[in-house]
Amino acid sequence: VHEHDVVINEIMADESPTQGLPEYEYIELYNTKNYPISVEGWKLQIGSKELLFTSDTIQANSYLILCSHTSKEEFLVYGDVHSLSSFSGLTNSGNNLKLLSAKGETIDEITYSDTWYQSEEKNNGGWSLERIDPSNTCSSRSNWSASANANGGTPGQINSIRTENLDEEAPNVIYFKLVSENQLSLEFSEMIDETTLLNPENYNIQGNVLKELIFISTQEVELQFENAFTDAEPMNLHVSGISDECGNVLDTILNFVYHEVHQHDVVINEIMADESPSQGLPEYEYIELYNTKSYPISVEGWKLQIGSKELSFSSDTIPSNSYLILCSNSAAESFSEFGNALGVSNFTGLTNTGNSLRLLSVNGEAIDEITYSDTWYQSEEKSNGGWSIERIDPSNTCSSRSNWSASVSKNGGTPGKINSIRAENIDEEAPKVISFRLKSENHLSLEFSEMINELTLLNPENYKLQANVLKEI
Repeated sequence: VHEHDVVINEIMADESPTQGLPEYEYIELYNTKNYPISVEGWKLQIGSKELLFTSDTIQANSYLILCSHTSKEEFLVYGDVHSLSSFSGLTNSGNNLKLLSAKGETIDEITYSDTWYQSEEKNNGGWSLERIDPSNTCSSRSNWSASANANGGTPGQINSIRTENLDEEAPNVIYFKLVSENQLSLEFSEMIDETTLLNPENYNIQGNVLKELIFISTQEVELQFENAFTDAEPMNLHVSGISDECGNVLDTILNFVYHEVHQHDVVINEIMADESPSQGLPEYEYIELYNTKSYPISVEGWKLQIGSKELSFSSDTIPSNSYLILCSNSAAESFSEFGNALGVSNFTGLTNTGNSLRLLSVNGEAIDEITYSDTWYQSEEKSNGGWSIERIDPSNTCSSRSNWSASVSKNGGTPGKINSIRAENIDEEAPKVISFRLKSENHLSLEFSEMINELTLLNPENYKLQANVLKEI
């Protein structure tokens, strides 16, 4: 018995609602040979689960339906059936399936996905996935589709979509991401021959050396290079010699630009601290971030400090000149209709009277920082709840209260959209001393009208008292 003598030919992973077939999961095997093949002692791996075949034979150019013991009787009317103990694990979204001979040799292997239905309607359940061409054993998604049979599938019969479907196309890169300053992630359109996938000579950036090639799956790898990519410099990754299982070879150049993240590239742009009574928005707290740059910025691994609490971000990216709504996990679905929303665990602490907010990059660098107050509404009525405070000018990153005010949107805020009060608001005024107190015979206290640059704030040369010496700041 050789590889692909028997192939996985049909998968019913999501059996409900039935279109006419028994409402159970099944897998159909097909014997591609013109002689019978015994499957005694064979194994089927479904993800991490391994199921053992008892004695059985697939007739020449015929089918064998695999299912649970409880569903065997119902499938017998469709053809030969072999029931397996603990037959489960055909998850609706996808899984890895591996067929092993009695000697442990791989006979067939696929990793199906709900994208293989190629039909939004049919991936909701009741339809099987069918292999288009059983003699094409090197394609994945391009050789599978939802059944066209009115019953939802064709167990034990020729597939409803069967036709010649030779793979003569090279694989494509369908996902390409900058993971870090020296790491890239690539995903291919189909399963890749592992000898080519894991050959470091197939990935090249001029002037840099591939340090580590990380295997994720037969369709995905991560590349870690010796040197960090140069900030804002266009670069090319040459991907060559990558072969699919049919021998079609990819040769392509991927262009990318790495951008270091600097302070104020992303700003805190809107705060809903007191969500009740709602003026029309979901009745939850939120913070809106704004990407001020003309390129996407990943916030994976970033942190948000709300007072003394520190919250971590999961994987997400803010598109160029766009917004990201931060909220609780329970509120994320409600805000998704307003734009890109990221649910954050333990998202609380936006006290109505005010708090400090600090946005930190994955390296712990401060990207933006403010300390808001209920005086920033600049409206007694709106400070009572249901209205957000919005940044007037996102390019003005050095003002505090003078660059914020209550939203004028009828809904009480503008999550995921341009702020209702957005306008140019350049800060050309010097800070003022708003509080000056004598605390003791040799101790003074000063409070300024806005955040002060720390180098000037803590410079003892900037505070003079005639005939006296500054001892401590």
